[in-house]
Amino acid sequence: MKIGINATCFNKRPSGAKQRFLGIYYPLIKRMNDTSFVIYQASDYNLSQYFTDLTNVTFRKTPIPSSGRLVKFLRGKIYWKNALKKENFDLFEGFNLPIVKAPTGKTIITVHDIRDISISKKSFKSIFYKLVMTSSLKSADHIITVSKSMKEEIRKYFPNLDVSVIYNGINPENFKEKSTTELLQLKRKLKLPDSFILSVGHIEKRKNYLNLIDAISYLKNNNKIYYLVIVGNDNNYRRNVDEYIKTKNLDDYISVYSGLSDDEISGIYQLCKLFIFPSYYEGFGIPILEAMASNTIISLSNIPVFREITHNKLNYFNPNNSIDIANNIIQSLTINKEEQDFLNYRKEIIKEFDFAKISKKMEYLYRSLA
Repeated sequence: MKIGINATCFNKRPSGAKQRFLGIYYPLIKRMNDTSFVIYQASDYNLSQYFTDLTNVTFRKTPIPSSGRLVKFLRGKIYWKNALKKENFDLFEGFNLPIVKAPTGKTIITVHDIRDISISKKSFKSIFYKLVMTSSLKSADHIITVSKSMKEEIRKYFPNLDVSVIYNGINPENFKEKSTTELLQLKRKLKLPDSFILSVGHIEKRKNYLNLIDAISYLKNNNKIYYLVIVGNDNNYRRNVDEYIKTKNLDDYISVYSGLSDDEISGIYQLCKLFIFPSYYEGFGIPILEAMASNTIISLSNIPVFREITHNKLNYFNPNNSIDIANNIIQSLTINKEEQDFLNYRKEIIKEFDFAKISKKMEYLYRSLA
């Protein structure tokens, strides 16, 4: 069997999609040693550095950059037609839009969410992205998505599509307990408060940071002081968050960090008193797994995928109501029997998201489709 993978969307920037790719596809390729893999990488990033000991994978550098939708499309239009003619793939999988169809075998697309379709916007750009995503989903021979909730959402708009669920995963070893000395050094380095609430995720509108800031403001105005640390790289929304913090006079109570290493983020999970994820839309939610692996107390939005990941075992808040968010913070920090039961139960949940286990499911899917 011969499998091609369009991985031109990945670069040095950390992301859940990249974490998923490295976590699942390395053990997958290693185990499928009877299969030949060809991975196409972006012009500005070398993915092969993560697969150096595998003999059944070939990397091809393309002229396609990892970012810039228009440039990617135009360069891809020229490149893919000739490149794929030379191959005879049984399967060809891609992770970005628009879909690239292989002339042979089946073409698969992995979709983390369909917010370009389900979150209604009326700008020309949003309408165009919606058309591209719709066309790509309908053109694929098979769709992989990252949660049962997202599968249901896709089927809501496209009931006849062939969709499988392959969860995102985590390597719990990356979140092993750090020493007191290591944590104190990190705390001093980043000038973290003695006690704080943590939120992790790219800084963009759907992460709902403004309502979380409102909740911190509401608590402060009611003489309940909580410090908030937001960790995430800017997705063209950092300025909105910074300005809103200033508007609410919360500069001394909220800190925003970008560009941190994975090791630093792991330490911050262990230092925080509570992890909160206020998103109003997600396809999955990898930080929830990270918080569980770090044995951190968790507060979550009441959206279907968060209930799915946590087996419906927590108290959830309305992400559109800042007072409900505030009350949930207070409630979550008061450890009751329900919260303690979840802290004990999370070890069982984490087992579902082990990369080795997930890669076996991917292998089964690949073999069944070929």
